[in-house]
Amino acid sequence: SGTVQGVAATAPVIPITVLDARGETSTADVVAGIQRAVALGARVINASLAAPAAMATPADAKALRNAIFSAVSRGVAVVVPSGNEGATQLDVPARYPHVISVGATDEAGLPASFSNSGPGLDLVAPGAAITTAVPAGVCKSEYGLVSGTSFAAPAVAGAAALLLEKHPELDVSQLTEMLRQGAGGNGGAWSPSLGFGMLNVEQALARPVPESADGEVN
Repeated sequence: SGTVQGVAATAPVIPITVLDARGETSTADVVAGIQRAVALGARVINASLAAPAAMATPADAKALRNAIFSAVSRGVAVVVPSGNEGATQLDVPARYPHVISVGATDEAGLPASFSNSGPGLDLVAPGAAITTAVPAGVCKSEYGLVSGTSFAAPAVAGAAALLLEKHPELDVSQLTEMLRQGAGGNGGAWSPSLGFGMLNVEQALARPVPESADGEVN
């Protein structure tokens, strides 16, 4: 719909389908999607998918981690949701190193009851009762209310796109740090339920570029 504007309205989007009509996928499809996005020149990947770590076999976990690490080593930020079980640990791939892990807040700005929390959470963004465009086959008005960390992560991906538009030279470590430093409402401290705080696009864009912490991804 032309009346819906995202965080980074002018950023080009490369849509890559990795979920089927039932919202299911496989590790091989997700890995192929990440690799395709990198090959097509994406600088930010929003992968709004999550599963409890116990559901991933060691081989699947290794393949997904390697695909993410390969993308990051090429300067591509990978933004993922924390998961929606209300657990005190993040789903995969949010718990993996080098991703930007995003939780959700409710309409009061508090951690949403469904949003997974715990070590590895970078920041949060609104993720409850979000108005968004939906296919006419789902709702005749072409708008709907949605909730989930999968709807919080794209807001952070949009902010990442704006940061790269302003600072094309940023590596993933610098980009992640600017998003963390810009996050408001948590006093700069980290907590299991909010990470470094609520996404604040203006403050992130106003941050000075930090020194790079990127080394070679093993």
